[in-house]
Formats: sequence, C-alpha cells, structure tokens
Amino acid sequence: MAVSKSQSHPAPFAPDDHQREAIEHVLGPMLVVAGAGTGKTSVLIHRIARLVEQGHAKPEEVLALTYTVAAATEMRDRVCALVGKPIHAATFHDYCNDLLIRAGKNFGVLDEKDLWIYLRKRIHGLHLEHYVRAANVGQFLSDLLAFLSRCHDELVTPERYAEYVARLERGETPVPRVAKSKDRLSDAEVIGRCQEIARVFATTERWLREENLGTFAHMITRAHAMLASDEKLLAAERARVRFILVDEFQDANFAQIKILALLAGAEANVSGVGDPDQAIYRFRGASSAAFHLFRRHFPETKLVVLSQNRRSTTPILQCAFAVVDKNPPVFAAKDALAYRRTPLQSAREEEAKKEGKALPTFPVEAISFGGRDAEAPDVASIIEESRRRLRCRWKDFGVLYRLHIHRDDVVHQLAEREVPFSIENMDVSDTPEVRDLFACVAVVVDMGSDASLFRVAALPQFDVDPEQLRAALRAIAKESKDKDGLVVPLASVRSFRRPRSPGSRAPGARRSRPEGRENARGSAVNRKAVPARPQLRSPAGSSEVCRRLGE
Repeated sequence: MAVSKSQSHPAPFAPDDHQREAIEHVLGPMLVVAGAGTGKTSVLIHRIARLVEQGHAKPEEVLALTYTVAAATEMRDRVCALVGKPIHAATFHDYCNDLLIRAGKNFGVLDEKDLWIYLRKRIHGLHLEHYVRAANVGQFLSDLLAFLSRCHDELVTPERYAEYVARLERGETPVPRVAKSKDRLSDAEVIGRCQEIARVFATTERWLREENLGTFAHMITRAHAMLASDEKLLAAERARVRFILVDEFQDANFAQIKILALLAGAEANVSGVGDPDQAIYRFRGASSAAFHLFRRHFPETKLVVLSQNRRSTTPILQCAFAVVDKNPPVFAAKDALAYRRTPLQSAREEEAKKEGKALPTFPVEAISFGGRDAEAPDVASIIEESRRRLRCRWKDFGVLYRLHIHRDDVVHQLAEREVPFSIENMDVSDTPEVRDLFACVAVVVDMGSDASLFRVAALPQFDVDPEQLRAALRAIAKESKDKDGLVVPLASVRSFRRPRSPGSRAPGARRSRPEGRENARGSAVNRKAVPARPQLRSPAGSSEVCRRLGE
C-alpha cells in the first residue's frame, strides 16, 4: 500500500566557494555546470533571493523557468520563504501559454493522443499517395507526430520544410534515406515522400489554425513567432522580466533557447543551471548541445562549475563518472570556455573527515538480467532481504526508475508483498485512471467531444467490439465524404457493443452473493487477503482532482 511521505526539514544551506560565486553573480549571462547532487537548484534559489535582497531586482522582475509544474511550485515557495514575496516561476510551456493568453492568442490544446485521433478521423483529407499503402496507418500517424514535434522543437515551419524539399528537387541538397526498411528507394521516390510530408505538414497546421487548436509545442512556437514579430510586445516583456534564471537547463531545446535570446535583450541577464549529462528530454530535442547554443547566443558567458556532491560516497561517484565520461563534449572544441569532465567529490566524506569520523562506503553492485520481467521482483526481494538482515526501516530504501512503466512494475511487486511505499513527484491527474475519469465527465458535458468519447469507448466496462468500432469509424468517414466534408459526431452512430451470450454478465457487474453468506468484513471464512490496488499518492492529492473537475 502507498503511504504518505513525512516532510523533512533540510539543514540550513551553507554554500561552498563555487556555489557562492554563482550566487553572487549579478549582471550578464552565466552558465552553471552542476553535476548530480551538487545543489544546483539551491544555488538558483539563493541567487534569486540575493538579487531581491540586494536591490538588484524586484520580485516581479524575476522569471524562473523549469520543466515540471511541481518543480516550478517548489521553486516559487522556497524563494517566497526567503524573501517574503512570490516571484514568477513557471514551466516554459506555462510561461509561453500565459504570454499568448495575455495577447489574446490562446487556443484549444490537444495532447499527442488527441492529435492522433484528430488526424485519424481526417486521414482521407490528407490525400496520401506514398504513405497510404502503409500496412499500419496508426504507426504512420505516430511517426508523423514525432516528426512534426521535432520540427516545432527546431522552429521548422511548413514553409521552411517546403523550401528544403524544393532544394532536394533542384539537386542542391543530398537526398536523405527516409525508409526504415532495407529496401533502397530511388531518389525520385524519396523526394516524392518528402513532398507528401511537406503537404501533410502544411495541411495539419492549416487545420489546427482554422479551428484555433494547437499542441503543447505550439505554445512555444507561437510565442516565439509573436515575440519575434512584435517589437512593442517584446520591449514590454523585456521590461517585465529583467532577470531570467533557468533550472535543469540541459533539457532546453533550440526553440526555448531562441525565446531566451529574445527576452534577454542587450542586458542579457540570463543564466542557466544544469547538468549536461542528465538531459532527459532528448526525444524533444534537448541535449548537452543546449550549453553550446547558449554560448553561441551569449559569447560573454561566465562559467561556474559545481563539483561537490552532497549525497553520495566516492564509489558511487566514480562509477557514475566512468559512464558519463563517454558522452560527447559539452562545448565545441574551439570554445574559449575551458571545461572538462572530472569525477565529483563527496562532500559527505570530506565533512566526516573534518570531524574525525570515518564514513562507511560500499562498492556499487551491478546486476544484469536476461529480461525486464525479472527486474522488479528482484528489486522487491532485495529490499525485503536487506531489511531483515540490516534491521532497518522501510523508509531507508529508495528506488529510482527511468520510465513510468518501470515504476508500475515495482509498485505491483511491492503491493503484492504488502511493502509500504510512497511515490514522489507524481501528479495524480496524469494517471490513466484519472484521465479516463476526465474523459467520462467531458462526454457527459458534451457528446460531441469525439476524442473523449473514443477514450471512454475503449474502457472495458463498456465492452465495445473493436471490429464494430472500426466499421463505425469507416462509416463515419464515408458519410462525411458523401456530405461534402461534413463532420459526423461519433456519438451519432448506432451502438457497437459486443454481443453477449445468454446468462453472461456485463463487464464490471457484481455477482450476487450466495444467500446466507456474510460480507467480507463479517465473514468467518478464513481465506488469504488479496492486496488492494495500490494508491498512487501525489502532491496534488484528491483535492486537486476535485478542483479540476469543478473547473
């Protein structure tokens, strides 16, 4: 079962020499290269506090950017606790969306699944020729969305991509290899596919613009376009955010750095704090190249390197360095900034040495498995065995995971073994169950919300036959075509529930309790308890769900 995590009270922040150098920086661009556990967020927060306390900036003139809503909220709260006033802390997307709203250019937002459904319903309107023969149209759409997302990250518009295709046609640019298969395509076939993608790209953008829709990526691209084209708006925004500080800078992509360059202006009071070896949004165009791009825009950048790790011991740090040292260089070889990766130093060991104590250290143990299915059971077994052997508490253990699916595997194993656990930094509104609930509420409010209705139809409680659903979608497409493009709501078609045999019960229906049998709480039957479905707690909590449902 999940348990709530008790709030800890961190010790007062005592910066080392390198941290103090970053905190006391005032004017001009700065990059802080900070490895794991070096206190980079604390440095950013205390720098903001010092800017305000020393009178260099008013709280409302500071913009702090990061990559999750939870991190932005924590940053805002921590700064407010130090200076007594809130600053503007937000994610890049929230800041850009707020800018669009203030300019009266906000739009309806589609997530990746919504856009996939949106295009699948309009697949005939894309007039595919080369890709219509694809065995899996769904996979083509997924690949298309990934391509469009990367274009947005790189500020590549349909017009710019069309210009690239035109250069291919004229032979001014080498023809790329675009097929995933081993079959070699002719140059004419490749160019034909690129022309089709250019046309699909332009059509998709036109559809979204005409219906005042967009994706999360459009928040960035449209905000950038607005700032780049409206000098009056840009000047006002520069006066509004005189100091810009970016946490987790390694996750910045090209488009976001371009926005920073616009906002910074001549004063260039912009700084980034991050670890180039921790970029987690590479699929969105983020990489250690963010630091090099920053240097290109701000040649006078000051570099500060944090090297004291406050969490781990030397064996862990040396093991980590052996891995990340294989990564590409952070800056270009000809860059004037002299930076070379070195192993982080253990601040814990140094502090223990000063106190005349010996901090116990343990070697890193690496275990490899033949398949992923064995990993989560082994993690749970090690936790149980170590707790019995070391006589420690459950909260002394921590599990790190790379993907959410890995988390779910571990959660399942811990719940089966009745091991108490908590999950940190997870928004309950992002769980599939809550998204299903939102879809149900959306359908109750508006039966014309096809994306929500499609999600509801996929729930097992409604027992929808996928073949009948596919036939219904084809009928909708045909009817839409017969009516000169009129969109037919999914809710208007006949029922496509799966037929059930006589006597079978509906999915989710309860069996009647045998007469005379007591309920589970009062039953005298001795049977093994089945672990309840784990409750995935998050900082948002159930009140956040209720708030969102009430909006």
